[in-house]
Amino acid sequence: MFTKLRWLSAYRQINYIAIQRAIKKFSKSYFHIEDNILDKKLSAYVDSKAFSSNKNVKIIISEIVEVYAENFTENDQVKAKEALMKDNVEMRRKDAVLLSFFAGTLLTTLFMSIFVIILPP
Repeated sequence: MFTKLRWLSAYRQINYIAIQRAIKKFSKSYFHIEDNILDKKLSAYVDSKAFSSNKNVKIIISEIVEVYAENFTENDQVKAKEALMKDNVEMRRKDAVLLSFFAGTLLTTLFMSIFVIILPP
């Protein structure tokens, strides 16, 4: 759950940056006034929406870290956050090893098949 919340936070940040860039491009293309009010109103509107704020996700992440710290790291928040992030890294490393093994096996089989097909008997 901690990892998914971190991904949600990153996704929110990417979307927020994308909408800001879209607004800049829109106002640059259609409004050539230096100090246009529409650009400011659009930015204020976007900033007022829920997806522009990371507050709720940060609160939930901090609560997860706090519960983990209370139960597993003797109330050490830094160790708890490191442990939660470390689990994610280990899983990704394990998945990467499995993926590279199967990809290597598939490529070796493919090259051997091509080699057998191309070589005359």
